[in-house]
Amino acid sequence: PGKETAIEDIDKSAVFFTFNYTRTLEDFYGIDESRVVHLHGVVDNDGFIYGHDRSPNDMDDEDIESQRRDLGPDLFADLVHMKMSREFADVFRKPVSEVLEKHRRNFEALAGIEEMIVLGFSYSDIDRPYFERIIEVAGDEIKVTLGYHSFWDSNHALAFDDTLGFCNTTLVEF
Repeated sequence: PGKETAIEDIDKSAVFFTFNYTRTLEDFYGIDESRVVHLHGVVDNDGFIYGHDRSPNDMDDEDIESQRRDLGPDLFADLVHMKMSREFADVFRKPVSEVLEKHRRNFEALAGIEEMIVLGFSYSDIDRPYFERIIEVAGDEIKVTLGYHSFWDSNHALAFDDTLGFCNTTLVEF
């Protein structure tokens, strides 16, 4: 009572897969937590997963020493910065295959769904494997609604849809 929701008439009997680290669906929309799959955990738990699924192109110590001798100080410094950047990037690596396995049953339960609505999503390649798994289980014929906020978002949604190959997609501004 007194709460206004951003999405009218949200189907509380649906199953929700969220990439968000918050309990917005449960706390703001009143969705039962048993109907929400937090793929990357929840920020109020210790086990949330943040980052991406890229791993560094490692250079071993022997390669670095050889490069230092051959390249001189300026180019060597560039190589050191590159290696540090790669190691730092690895700190934020999402173990996508582990997350998919952890939630295998949740994905398998999507067999037979007829409709999928995607809201508040960035449409980045980082999370593409989750949608590929949904297509594998549910098929590419499901009705898909891709929500967007801006022209930029709509372009990303279109490109995301094109590469995944859904057959029945609608874009909706919200």
